[in-house]
Amino acid sequence: TPNAESLVILDTSVTVQKYGALYGYTERQASLGEDDVPAWMEEQLGERLGNVREKVYIGALQAGTNRFYSGGTTRLTTDEPVSLNLVNRITRSLAGNHAKFVRGVMAASPNYGSQSLQAAYLAFGHTSLQQDIEAIPGYKAKADYGTMKPAHDMEIGCVGSVRFILSPDMPYVADAGAAIAGTTNYSTTGTSADVYQLFVIAKDAWAHTAFRGLDAIKFNHIKPSQVDKSDPTGERGYVSGTFYDAAVVTHNGWMAVAECTISALT
Repeated sequence: TPNAESLVILDTSVTVQKYGALYGYTERQASLGEDDVPAWMEEQLGERLGNVREKVYIGALQAGTNRFYSGGTTRLTTDEPVSLNLVNRITRSLAGNHAKFVRGVMAASPNYGSQSLQAAYLAFGHTSLQQDIEAIPGYKAKADYGTMKPAHDMEIGCVGSVRFILSPDMPYVADAGAAIAGTTNYSTTGTSADVYQLFVIAKDAWAHTAFRGLDAIKFNHIKPSQVDKSDPTGERGYVSGTFYDAAVVTHNGWMAVAECTISALT
């Protein structure tokens, strides 16, 4: 019988921040306006603060230290779109660091043309990357999955062991790459290539503090009828939303930050 051992708990410290937004309206609008502006404000707050929370998470991922550059060794020398070589370099690094897949194997279905998927990591990038991703040899479109179980509604497809999820809110840096002369890379000003970031994530690579779960955003509505010494005639109303959150990379070897260009479309 071997000697009994105990687990060593690794605590990761992170500073929690509070985020919020405030909208105001007048008693005149509430009394004479034909539209329910406060209700619109509450709806807008939900969408806005949801985007703020995503920006917080993206900011944490951008600090990842396991970095890859397509066609270069720095952002300034990046001169190629996302490619099979870039995907293979990333997955080799993650596998070498004992990273675990986020999604399991998906078998092909009896439907004609459906394809199986191997266990995969998830990659998050800008929607402008889609055309270059679809041009990678071996790309499998979401429509051809054996079973329609995408990781997210914005998932577009898979290359090898990486499944791609794209959003127009993901980051890019205009004119930050190599000169576009003699290339087909896109540039905002026509001089240096725009550089797009792609985050490839394995299981437990990062985390965030989910205070109150689905009720993380706290909404408040102060109506003009709530008279006090700061508004003695009840002229102003306010709608606000706040939440606490923080995100942190827990293991840099289990995620990758890739930087690449996009092809110009003519």
